Amino acid sequence: MVKYSLLEKQQEFFNIPHNNSLDVVIYQGGYGSGKTWCGSLLGIMLARKYPGCRGLVCAKEYVLVRDTTLESYFSHLETMGYVAGNGMQLTILFGMLVKKQVCKKKSVRIL
Repeated sequence: MVKYSLLEKQQEFFNIPHNNSLDVVIYQGGYGSGKTWCGSLLGIMLARKYPGCRGLVCAKEYVLVRDTTLESYFSHLETMGYVAGNGMQLTILFGMLVKKQVCKKKSVRIL
């Protein structure tokens, strides 16, 4: 089992009850504050806990997602043992949304 050391705000974000009481949770912070690292870890943990669940990861430009977020996901997956040939399997689909839409959800928590 991998053990992680989280910053205070990362712990708060990671420990939000994921029981559908909130529609959206936003982790907001400056450059280097650990948003991507923590968000990608949470995405993987939720995918493991709730197979078939859906989530959204977004950025202003695709290159930002490709060069930071995907790298963070791959790093966590490798640390957790999801490497080619070991028989462990987790399906996470990454795509690109071209059309811009406004989110009209009411229950939002910003950290």
